[in-house]
Amino acid sequence: MTKATDQHYEGRDIDRQLADAGLAAEWRRRPVVKR
Repeated sequence: MTKATDQHYEGRDIDRQLADAGLAAEWRRRPVVKR
């Protein structure tokens, strides 16, 4: 892989982590409804 590709995937991993953190914050704000 090229360095640019590694940075691209690293950026996507960071975006995914931020999205997961945002979902966790949403769950803390509201009661969790288990299906």
